[in-house]
Amino acid sequence: MAHAVANEDFGKAAQLRDELKTLRASDSLHVAQQALDDAIAEERYEDCARLRDEVHELTPKRTKSSSTKVTQGVRVDIRSRYVRERSDVAKDEYLFSYKVTFTNESSTVVQLINRKWVIEDDNEHVETVEGPGVIGQQPVLLPGQKFEYQSACPLRTPHGKMFGHFGFVKLITQTAEEYADANAEGGETPDEVLNVNERDVESSSGVTFLKQPSDAEFTVLVGVFGLNSEE
Repeated sequence: MAHAVANEDFGKAAQLRDELKTLRASDSLHVAQQALDDAIAEERYEDCARLRDEVHELTPKRTKSSSTKVTQGVRVDIRSRYVRERSDVAKDEYLFSYKVTFTNESSTVVQLINRKWVIEDDNEHVETVEGPGVIGQQPVLLPGQKFEYQSACPLRTPHGKMFGHFGFVKLITQTAEEYADANAEGGETPDEVLNVNERDVESSSGVTFLKQPSDAEFTVLVGVFGLNSEE
């Protein structure tokens, strides 16, 4: 509208003014906020509390920028951050980083195998990202161990949200003697043995190997967390 006025295109300016009024009149939040501003200016304080609550109720609720979820003893803590210095608002380019911390609170050795993310922006555009491991790794976590990594997510809007899951497998231990003795307790033939050869079995008394039981695979869920440029 200002551009139309500057060019003395007053017909266009009047049209834009009327369209803006129509849009504002149809926006419940704008109407409530304007009513609250008027009540404050006119010192109608008996109406202010009601209008304040109405504005609060109509204001879109942002998903908080962190989440915590525990699945089968694997805890996933996530926190996101707006990377202002690498964003360009004029081009609708918003970059968010997020830090993921895994904590193995179970009594079992586990390994992260794959990931899947679902990313949604304010325009309800949804993107799915999936693949093996995280940042090129498939970490093994002993009981009580942690693993952290950071990554980033670009958006075309100033707000959005993410959720998803990680694929894990359980690993059980087996000594060299148990591996060599098929009849030893817990020493059945493994589905998969990691880094084992016959020479190791013969010479590495007491060494613990890892194998996957038949029901090894499980899914670790990620709680929804927000991507908020105002934080």
